[in-house]
Amino acid sequence: MSYLISRFDYDRLNPSPEVLPLNVLDTKLVNNFNKLDQYIRRSADDDKLEKLFLKVQDGFSERFNIWLKLKGVGEYQKQFFFIAEVFLDFFYCYEHEPPRTWKDGPGKYLVEFAVDFMLRKTSMEPWEYTLAPSALRLIYSFLYEKEYLREPPDSMIEFLDILDGHFIEHLKEQFS
Repeated sequence: MSYLISRFDYDRLNPSPEVLPLNVLDTKLVNNFNKLDQYIRRSADDDKLEKLFLKVQDGFSERFNIWLKLKGVGEYQKQFFFIAEVFLDFFYCYEHEPPRTWKDGPGKYLVEFAVDFMLRKTSMEPWEYTLAPSALRLIYSFLYEKEYLREPPDSMIEFLDILDGHFIEHLKEQFS
């Protein structure tokens, strides 16, 4: 079976440019992310890492899903949310050399996630995979807006723009 695979037009999403104000739950999530980053840098005990990761995962899931809704991404919210959860799991639960955090700018890990991990570990309709670069753009925009990232994710988004075309070609090969 062959599928028509084409690039998802991120611009048609038109997420609200309004910066949503931080609340107590956002601050708690960012604090937990920062604490998790410290644990990773210090190679903390696996039990501590896992316990804190579960808190981060719960907080991220709740806050990101609400943020997507308030940004008005509409019909793709479910897919973006799913891809974000898979990326969080990939990034923080699998060993990477050297250990990295989202603040470090994952670079090559974005490619590994998109063209390898996500395709092997998830079951989605082929067209849903085309949403991955856009989902990653939204994740980094969320992290910046919630003040986890200090700098705007412009370089990450430029990287994703470049990755997007290569990723679509990879998907065409995979599903043709």
